Amino acid sequence: MDNDTTSSTDAPVEAAPPSPPPRVAVVIPAWNSAWCLRDAVGSVLAQTFRDFAIVMIDDGSTDGTSTLMESLLVENPQVRMAWMRQENSGSCAARNAGIDAVPSEFIYPLDADDQIAPTALEEFVAALDANPEAGFAYSDIQKFGDEHVVDLSEPWSIERIKIRNFVPVASLIRRSSYESVGGYRVEEKWSMDWGLWLSMAEAGIAGVYIPKPLFRYRKHVGQWSNWKNRNERGELTALAKANRPGLFGGEK
Repeated sequence: MDNDTTSSTDAPVEAAPPSPPPRVAVVIPAWNSAWCLRDAVGSVLAQTFRDFAIVMIDDGSTDGTSTLMESLLVENPQVRMAWMRQENSGSCAARNAGIDAVPSEFIYPLDADDQIAPTALEEFVAALDANPEAGFAYSDIQKFGDEHVVDLSEPWSIERIKIRNFVPVASLIRRSSYESVGGYRVEEKWSMDWGLWLSMAEAGIAGVYIPKPLFRYRKHVGQWSNWKNRNERGELTALAKANRPGLFGGEK
C-alpha cells in the first residue's frame, strides 16, 4: 500500500498515519538523528514480518532529521510509513505522539540509533500470538558500536523487575495491555521503559522472553545511560516506587 504524504502548515503532523491499521506500529522518535536514522529504518524494512507500519517523530531536530524522514517516505512508496514533527519535548513525549498516531494491535518502540534483527517482529508477534495472556515480548540485546557484546535478559519475574530493569525498551507491546496501564509516564522520561514494565507487573501482566539477541543496541558517547549518576538513579527508583503503591507498598 502507498504511504500517505499529506501535510499541513498549521499542525505538527507532516505525514498522515498509514491506513488500514497494521498489526505492528514501529515507533521511532528521533532528535538530531540524521547520522543514524536510515540504518534504524533499514533494519525495519528488512523484516521477514511485513504487516507493519513505521511512524517517525522528529523531536525538534536541527540537523536535517525531518528532511531525511521525508526522503525515506519518497524512497519507499511500497511501505506504510509516516513522519511527524514536534517542538523539542523529549523522547517520551515523542514516543507517545507516535503511538497515538497509528492504531495497531502491537507497538514496537525503536530508538533512532538502534536496530533490530531481520526476524525480530516475526518472532515477537508469534510469541504474543501463542501467549494471549502476555502483554509484551522481549529478547536479549546485541550491543554494537563502541561495545560488542550480548547482554542476556531473563525470564519474566515480578520480584526481579522490581529490583532492576532487565527488559529492553525495544520490546513488542500489546496495545490493549499498554493502554490498560496508562502507557509511558512523561514524568518518568529517563526511566520510562522500566516504569512501563513495573506498571505491567503491578497490573499482573506478564512478559514473554525470547532467549536470543533480536534487538541491536548501539553504544556511543553521549547516551543518557552513560552519564546518569547514583543520585539520579536513586531519584528514578523513588519515583517509580511512589507511582506504584500497589506493587511496592511502603517500600523506600
